[in-house]
Amino acid sequence: GTNLKFKRLEKHSTKDTSFFSLYITLEATDPATGSVCSFQTQFGDAGRRLSLGARITWFTLASRIKQIYNQPIDDVWDEDTPGINEFYKVPMPKWFSDEALEKYYVVPESELHDNDWLQLLMEVAFFSKADRVLFGCLPTLGAQQ
Repeated sequence: GTNLKFKRLEKHSTKDTSFFSLYITLEATDPATGSVCSFQTQFGDAGRRLSLGARITWFTLASRIKQIYNQPIDDVWDEDTPGINEFYKVPMPKWFSDEALEKYYVVPESELHDNDWLQLLMEVAFFSKADRVLFGCLPTLGAQQ
């Protein structure tokens, strides 16, 4: 697969319904080609603890590469379509057993410094466990690199 490196938070917008939703566009760089990808995701703050003690959830309602405007979208993918990773061209694997789901993966310290995404995930976990208000901790977009 592609090892995308987190680049910056491009923009965010909020929606307050039964719980607080934060729609985020992130940018990542493909180190192999230098190309920049944008993709969109959603964080949700239920305002109260849900199952497993978490309050903040990270939904992937539509994880997609952000559309580049004024360019046609090719949404028909065949097995030989260029750019589709080989991983997706094989039969779906069997779902994890109940025993496998009860185990945790401990990330070696050497990987912590090599993976920019882990810091983002740790911050989400911190805010969820610390009962912080998510919308009060948004970064200033102008300060992003």
